[in-house]
Amino acid sequence: MITVLYRSSDVVADCLRSVEAAASAAGMELQIILVDNNPGDGTADAAIEAVSHATLITNEVNVGFGRACNQGFEVAEGDWWLLLNPDATVAVDTLGVLVDFMASHRRVGAVAPSVLGGGQGLAESAGMQPGLRAGVGHFLLANRLLLDDRGGPWRGLFLHRRPSLGPRPAEWVSGGAQLLRPSAIQDVGGFDPRFFLYAEDMDLGGRLAKAGWESWLLPSTTVQHSIAASSGGLTDRWYVALHDYYARGASRPSIVLFDLVAALGMAVRALTTPRHALHRKRMWVGARAAMRLAWATLQGQR
Repeated sequence: MITVLYRSSDVVADCLRSVEAAASAAGMELQIILVDNNPGDGTADAAIEAVSHATLITNEVNVGFGRACNQGFEVAEGDWWLLLNPDATVAVDTLGVLVDFMASHRRVGAVAPSVLGGGQGLAESAGMQPGLRAGVGHFLLANRLLLDDRGGPWRGLFLHRRPSLGPRPAEWVSGGAQLLRPSAIQDVGGFDPRFFLYAEDMDLGGRLAKAGWESWLLPSTTVQHSIAASSGGLTDRWYVALHDYYARGASRPSIVLFDLVAALGMAVRALTTPRHALHRKRMWVGARAAMRLAWATLQGQR
């Protein structure tokens, strides 16, 4: 297990104990690797108090999520590597279900449980690669017209939450809760450290697919996640990272159009969800970021 620590002193003990319980239920040995990206905030102390046998890697500065995970990969052992955010807790059957699936599907490089809470609503923390049609499907809610996630790229960025469908292939799964096959991660070189936070999981999923590895979502087991408990609250970093990831392989007109679609969709959501103050604020923050990035792209500044 690899967990990146950041401002989670009040929840990390619950996270680690839930994984220990899941490992015990599955009859598995557990190696816990903690990578501290914010020394001095008390999170590492709380984690070591909860599980004294953990390996602790301390960074003097916040090196970002992907780079911290790569540090964990360098010392990780065992047949499977679990990534889990410190503000998440796993169900008691989670490890057993994920490992059994991966062990019986040799080309699966990443598999994830269904993530509950954290503002997910009807969306899974897994989905499709970004594109213009995916942006329309997601931000303008066109995907709600599609049944059973049909419609190819028009499905949007996230799979709809439909646990009755069973195991489902995805183009990426959340870095905050996923089981990885070490050989697959070694094959693609781990996370791209250029992504400080957000979109690193989309990038990893894309590179795994190019290397012939599959990513899957297993809705039959769950992780409970606390929204923004370890990311510092409201931020536009998630959209900036999404923009930068999409912009790597798209033309300037496509990038601008993607940003405008995103800005329009988030502004409409902000105006039509007055009872959900946090969600409304997140949408306004994202919409402003999308407009700023569209203008910067037009000016050739990005």
